[in-house]
Amino acid sequence: GTQIGHVSSYMKNRFGFSDDVVVVCGCGDNPGSLVGLCLEGQGEAAVSLGTSDTLFLLSKNPTFHTSVSIFSGIFCPQNENITKEGEEMTSFCLLCYKNGSKSREYLKKKWLKNEDRDWKQFNEALQQTSAGNGGKVGLYLTECEILPDRGCGEYRID
Repeated sequence: GTQIGHVSSYMKNRFGFSDDVVVVCGCGDNPGSLVGLCLEGQGEAAVSLGTSDTLFLLSKNPTFHTSVSIFSGIFCPQNENITKEGEEMTSFCLLCYKNGSKSREYLKKKWLKNEDRDWKQFNEALQQTSAGNGGKVGLYLTECEILPDRGCGEYRID
């Protein structure tokens, strides 16, 4: 990242940083993913299926809620000028579900009985199931969920 200065005297006194420690600009994985997804602006959304499953969206008028992380600030899509004074800023909102790939991996191992247990076999098994799964729904939380704040476990509805 780009060097933007040195650690403040407060940080030096409070946490013992030395005088030569520098501060650099950086980017977290979620803002970095947002940029890589090339969303254009207001109302666009994207889903990232990873270790956690994340919904990214852009909004000029987000509704704040305890389950939603909203990063207010200038977000400048590729084809727009930087926000001018008095204009609304576009906010980056994200919903992050902890039970992503680990839960999918758990289900693959649970339902495929052979030793190979590869994704091709799992997908073939899914293709043999009718759309809607006969009204049966399962929610598998291998870890305590953060959105909404729920415990671990398997929940099924017939």
